Amino acid sequence: MVERSGSQVGQKRGEAERPTVVVGCAGIGKIMGTIAAESVRSLVNTKGLQTVCLPLVIMDDEETLERLRRSDCVVVEGCQESCVSETLASKGIAAMARMEVLQLWSKNVELRPKSILELGEDGIKLRDILVERIMTEIGKIRGEAG
Repeated sequence: MVERSGSQVGQKRGEAERPTVVVGCAGIGKIMGTIAAESVRSLVNTKGLQTVCLPLVIMDDEETLERLRRSDCVVVEGCQESCVSETLASKGIAAMARMEVLQLWSKNVELRPKSILELGEDGIKLRDILVERIMTEIGKIRGEAG
């Protein structure tokens, strides 16, 4: 479910840690993409983490790209297309960790999200499991005790 890469994991700049930016699937048209996008929104709203707008990365917005270059990036993929990872790689940005909703779901097949418009109780549970796993990975990147 989680792939980690890069020698900069936990790297510090001066006295301050590098910020962590979670970059997720835009969630358009697929239920697992919706869960990825909702997970990222949940992290931003409840944990104060940062994210960027994937279309800005695609459009080569220099401010967004520079922000990603100065950060530890965690990718949340909605499906096997790996759009987020491929987009970042095409811009020369490496992810510190990569998570896939489909792999998580394969371990929790009893959870059946309702629809792309309304996750339902099972979809929310799956989202919350993903949020917990993302936070665990971010803790590892930051060198925090598990």
